Amino acid sequence: VTGVLFGLAPALAATRSDIASALKSGGDTRGFRWFSTRNLLVLQQVAGSLALLLMTGFIILGFQRSANVDLGFDTSNLYSMSLDPVRDGYSAEQAREFFEKLPAKVEQMDGVVAVSLTQSAPLNLFGGQSIVATKQDFLEEAAGLRVRPTKIEHVGKGYFETIGIPLVAGRGFRTSDERGEARVVVVNENMARNFWPNAAAVGQTVDLEGKRYE
Repeated sequence: VTGVLFGLAPALAATRSDIASALKSGGDTRGFRWFSTRNLLVLQQVAGSLALLLMTGFIILGFQRSANVDLGFDTSNLYSMSLDPVRDGYSAEQAREFFEKLPAKVEQMDGVVAVSLTQSAPLNLFGGQSIVATKQDFLEEAAGLRVRPTKIEHVGKGYFETIGIPLVAGRGFRTSDERGEARVVVVNENMARNFWPNAAAVGQTVDLEGKRYE
């Protein structure tokens, strides 16, 4: 409809023109109007096109910058899958057994190098958050208890090896850490600097969700 309307407008204007008079006047431009409907329409089209080009350019630059952000791990051969057995009718016990057997089965697939479980995807903005407290044994103050909210992620064995995040110190999670009373955590460098600025993080303890972890 737009094409027909915009095509009819100049056609109707041409039918009202005196062709003979126009030919006799030759190159006379006295009848030219800068602010005619046609010129205003062209101006709006050019301005709209420039605006779209600028927006497209900004979007492309944004994608390029996002693609070049250093995430701390290589995503080229990394695949994620979201599963919720309880939602699909499994009981809590069946879901636990399902997740215990899943990594070993997936590792048997062709092309799979490593498998690990995690509560949420890396860099997920909606991950869990808890209050963490740690005793500052190396501080001289009596009130050496530092409490602050910290982002918590529950992950399975081999998580850092699977995703390709190098460990600065300590070790990753093992099968024995997933069972029994093993209470160990891995912290990032930012937390280590904030909580233990003058000591090594490995071997320290933190109170998390009412339990003490090493």
